[in-house]
Amino acid sequence: MSLMALLVPFLLMAARFLQVSAIETPLKEVVPPGPREGAPPEVTIVADPSGMELRPGLDGFEPVVLPCGGGRCDGATAYDLEGLTRALARVKDARPADRRVVILPSDDVSYAAIVRIMDACREDPATRDASGRPRVLFPDPVLAGVAGGEVTP
Repeated sequence: MSLMALLVPFLLMAARFLQVSAIETPLKEVVPPGPREGAPPEVTIVADPSGMELRPGLDGFEPVVLPCGGGRCDGATAYDLEGLTRALARVKDARPADRRVVILPSDDVSYAAIVRIMDACREDPATRDASGRPRVLFPDPVLAGVAGGEVTP
């Protein structure tokens, strides 16, 4: 029996097959810090290891800071996602036609945390419509990066 005949079945049994998943979201271009001229203000969420900041982009709405307990978010579940959803629900009341929210994660925010933030933006499970489905908030979250790596107000 040849060496290849022995190795091929062994290698096939030892091989690991990966399942790759993807999140469908449009990617926004890298932009310079600050507002763009002529563009309407966007609802923006800045996420870093200390927590999140919701910038509603509306007159009369101050940014909402959602810090993590202890000053640092250790893991995806440490972020105040319920607080984010409540704040987004208030913004949605003022901007009912908006569908998009821009998420600006720092390099230190984990992939799992970004996914949970995106999910918190899409719907409010605490509020149900007449058919019993969760209220839709911002169903089209967009990931964005900022030139220079720092997000400034």
